[in-house]
Amino acid sequence: AEAVGRSIVSLQAGDSTRQRLEHFRDGLAQAVTQAPSLVPAAAGPGVICTLEAMQLKDTECELQQDIGQILGALSAIMSDAADVVDQGRSLVVTAAIPLPFSSASVRYWRMLRC
Repeated sequence: AEAVGRSIVSLQAGDSTRQRLEHFRDGLAQAVTQAPSLVPAAAGPGVICTLEAMQLKDTECELQQDIGQILGALSAIMSDAADVVDQGRSLVVTAAIPLPFSSASVRYWRMLRC
């Protein structure tokens, strides 16, 4: 249950990343389309672009960390699922009831995540 909760929270990283990318886009648009003014700009296009580049790099690093957490949580869920399948198999071995999937198939799906 803990791994499921962590994975749900981690999946919200996509929304945070989208918001940060929108902010990045808006900042670059502002740098390119500064309206003429009698007041000198406090931050010219070069300063804004530098700031946006730093924010984009930070967004990339944060997204990589979030993806690592998501993979860890999903790996824990897959391991728990494999354990449940194994336990279920051990309960029905004597009854010879075929299960729709095996722990081997769960392990196969775990390999695909890489």
